[in-house]
Amino acid sequence: MNLKKSTGSGRAEKFVLRAAVMLLAFFMLFSLSGCRESKVIQEILYDQASEDIDYDNLTKVANNDENNKEKDPNLSKKKIDKSKRDADQKKVAAKKGTGKNEGKAAKEVGDEKAKDGKSNKKKKKDGKGKGEGEAAEGQNGGGASKDPNKRPINDESGNQVKKPEKVDSVVVAGSGAGLVQMLGGSDILAGTSESFANNSLAQSVFSGQGIGNAKQLWSGDGTTPMSDSSFEEVLRMKPDVCIGMGGESNFSDEQLKKLQKAGIYYMAIPRMNTADNIENAVTMMGDLIGDRSKRGGLNAKEKAAEYIDYCQNLVDEVTGKTGLFTWNNIDFNNDLSVSGLKRVSNASTEGSYTLYVSDWDSSATFQMSEGGSVIYKEKGVAVAPKGYSNSPLSYYLSVAGVCNNGARFSRGSEDEYAAIPLVINGQNPEINGSSLSIYNVRTESFLRAKAGDIDVSLGEQASGQNEFPAIIVESESVKSSIESSEMWKKRDRIKVGNETDIGFESNGTLIRSFSKGDYDIYVNPEGVCSWSKGSIESVLESVWAAWKFSGEYSESEVRDKISDFYSRFYGHTLSESELNDILNGK
Repeated sequence: MNLKKSTGSGRAEKFVLRAAVMLLAFFMLFSLSGCRESKVIQEILYDQASEDIDYDNLTKVANNDENNKEKDPNLSKKKIDKSKRDADQKKVAAKKGTGKNEGKAAKEVGDEKAKDGKSNKKKKKDGKGKGEGEAAEGQNGGGASKDPNKRPINDESGNQVKKPEKVDSVVVAGSGAGLVQMLGGSDILAGTSESFANNSLAQSVFSGQGIGNAKQLWSGDGTTPMSDSSFEEVLRMKPDVCIGMGGESNFSDEQLKKLQKAGIYYMAIPRMNTADNIENAVTMMGDLIGDRSKRGGLNAKEKAAEYIDYCQNLVDEVTGKTGLFTWNNIDFNNDLSVSGLKRVSNASTEGSYTLYVSDWDSSATFQMSEGGSVIYKEKGVAVAPKGYSNSPLSYYLSVAGVCNNGARFSRGSEDEYAAIPLVINGQNPEINGSSLSIYNVRTESFLRAKAGDIDVSLGEQASGQNEFPAIIVESESVKSSIESSEMWKKRDRIKVGNETDIGFESNGTLIRSFSKGDYDIYVNPEGVCSWSKGSIESVLESVWAAWKFSGEYSESEVRDKISDFYSRFYGHTLSESELNDILNGK
């Protein structure tokens, strides 16, 4: 009896023990589910889920300080997945030893140029680069895409855009049309602006690629939205992609909403105002268009990489001959409003000066007065862009050892000013009939480089040579206007009353001039796309300027460079007549 009781009691105890063990195991399992994964597990997760990221070209600098590292033991798997991009960047920063905060990095960014003064755009062979509008694929995604053709990319505004499976029809204005043709090849341009559609050279270069089928949708250069009727045509066409150019209003907000509603993809690419932005735009477009080689087109991504390598090699070649010459070591390959002032190291101390004149305002009247009386008056003034961030022109001139004097001035709200080659301080200068301003009553500085030991004016012989030998103008018509202008004439030293200086007499007064010697007027070249305003052809500016200002290239070599570019990237053999038109800016 006692034995039976003992046996029953043992069974009950075993049952209770088993239940307790199971309960304990369940409790432990439940507790562990909230624990953070081990370091090994985390690394496996990152390796499996991460996109291919070009670590060398990440623009964000991670702060890798020990005090800032994640120490939350209850960080869930879901949170780890959401923050994987930041974690990736921290790991990379540790590898590269960057451990600096963003503020310090931004302050020191001006010293990131090559020691020899050349462009130091260290980019990989795939053509990816850094800067505003970087086409960093998948960085805003939640993990790797199974189909790389559908991988999202980021447009110039940072918006994520899912690439269509095939891109065979694109609507884009202005210089963007040349970019699409270069990368996409035959029958890809569905619509463009008047400036490109009516460009006779573009029609000739792309005649065998269906350029004649592209509809003219924008008036002018397409920097403002197209008309309602043209937009309705776009909706009927239903292109694969519509492209917007940074800094332009190619589409209105209402039109963008309608594109989205119609299921037409829209992507903005960077404004082509710096060499880096041009390369970034090329990379983005190459990623978007993809490989069309089996559909009668080109492999856009490969062509984009080839283009970027070409540009970097050409810049290195030219600076190897001329040396990079800028003003006060300022980096002209930079959007000042975005990145602040940057400087290059070890730029050349010798070079030439010029002034780029973009237009002639024939409606403006310039006059100077003393004692209430007008002492000089002339109809028409030259227009010069201010600063270097409005186009890559000043940068590519600096690559050729030439400083655009207008690039020095970045203050003021206007993008362009009247360029007056006269000494006007204290003589009440005025401009009537135009919205143009005179730059802080110091417009003569556009035609005079003065800082420290440098004091040279247009056409002036200094140190035995003409350091300001020429100005560059946008068109033949601007050149003709300057040649006819009284104020732009070369002046000699004269005496008026008790005063002697370089200038001329007007109404009994000595008008001093900064045109102190013989100078040339060069019309800037222009091809399928504008070299001066920013396009895929702008890099050729450096070779042309090195020929004109220092003679480091011959005319024959420049013609060969242009012909090679058109053959390589447009698939077109230029005729002698077409080459002449490009070099003459027609």
